[in-house]
Amino acid sequence: MLLFTQLTAYLNLAELGIGVAAASLLYKPLSEGDYAKIKYLTLLLSTIYRYISFLVLLIGIVIGFGIYFFIDSVNAVSHVFIYWAFFVINTSLTYSYAKHSTLLTANQQYSVVRKIQGGGKILIIALQILLLVTTHNFLLYLLVETIGVIVQYFIFKNIINNDIHFKVVPQSISDDEKTTLKNELKIKIKNMFFHKIGGVLVLNTDYLLVSKFLNLSYVTIYGSYMMVFQVVTVLMSSFVNAITASVGNFLINQNDDEVTSIAKQFNTVFIALATFISLNMYFLVNDFITSWIGEKFILGNGIVILMLVNVFISVIRIPCDIFKNATGFFGDVYYPLLEGVVNLFFSALLAFYIGLPGIIIGTIISNVLITLIAKPLYLYGKMFGRFNALKKYLSFVLKPLIFSFVIFAVFYFTREQIIFFKVSNWFDFISKLTIVSLVSMIIVFAVFYADANFRSFVKRILRVVF
Repeated sequence: MLLFTQLTAYLNLAELGIGVAAASLLYKPLSEGDYAKIKYLTLLLSTIYRYISFLVLLIGIVIGFGIYFFIDSVNAVSHVFIYWAFFVINTSLTYSYAKHSTLLTANQQYSVVRKIQGGGKILIIALQILLLVTTHNFLLYLLVETIGVIVQYFIFKNIINNDIHFKVVPQSISDDEKTTLKNELKIKIKNMFFHKIGGVLVLNTDYLLVSKFLNLSYVTIYGSYMMVFQVVTVLMSSFVNAITASVGNFLINQNDDEVTSIAKQFNTVFIALATFISLNMYFLVNDFITSWIGEKFILGNGIVILMLVNVFISVIRIPCDIFKNATGFFGDVYYPLLEGVVNLFFSALLAFYIGLPGIIIGTIISNVLITLIAKPLYLYGKMFGRFNALKKYLSFVLKPLIFSFVIFAVFYFTREQIIFFKVSNWFDFISKLTIVSLVSMIIVFAVFYADANFRSFVKRILRVVF
């Protein structure tokens, strides 16, 4: 069923990035209490998501025929097309509440969205496991997810109907305003779609190249590491979604100095976070893989370091993603596609000569050129002016990156003392995890606390908490 899961991920491309695009237009009317504009954007979202739901069903049917004619191994599975129909229907049904989750996220209520979706997912998985163990019936397994999606729809609908921000109002906006909003949304959706395509290209290219140039055992090993690293991506994505609306509202009435200050704080904190995560992954990931699936599935130290470079980049890019989603500056539509092309070219070329390290280095090259250079310069050029972009960007990242590299150097030259901790079982792993996490947290915090931007962010968090 892994194939079906991957195919439904492609079906979700039909969403086109509408949620992020619409949220960027909702920040201001939600902040100002412009209920007429909120009402119109909500109606637009309802119409768009209705079409997407139908489109997913249609494309799902076409893919079903493709599976039948081109993938012989799938046909050997009993009831395979009923299973596929459930996958497609469940994907289509998620768009029934997509409008509601977008509205709540834009209104800085992402915690509500996470509670419903996260709590629902935990309950669904628990019931699915119980049914598989007791009945061995995969149809019931899929039916539980269908029921779960429907229940989530009614919960979201009830919350929206009782929220004053989304109340139905008699007044409406002018035709000119409707046209302007519709055109703005159309442009943002088009731009976000290119970003989503680029993301899929980059994410899936490496898997395809590993399958092409290396044997199947490498696919399993590489996939195991990527599963661990993608936990970071999932956690970071949740944080981005939670904080973007707050940043969007903050930016509405702020001047350049205040925006610069918050951008410096975000970049500094996320570079510190990336340093902490990368250090822990370096010292723990091989022990985790060994404890999980066995020592024969671990990769060499050099390859792990290369993979962690991409993990590091995936975290330090987050401030740029937050500000892009908050401001709605999605005009760099060709960069994601260029990133995919650069990744494919260098990864394929280097894979031919040096195998798996070449594939990872190709991804690093595309990440550095596009993710760390081109995209931030475009965004900060829009925010602060084209001629100020480079200066602003360097002021955001240069000092914290120096701190980060100093910490990496210290840990690298003392690594033998840390790696000496031999892990033989899960208790050993948890003990090592605790020690490494505490030591790295103390050192990262101590070094970065010398930066005024880091201190300002910590004080801001403490004020919110206490």
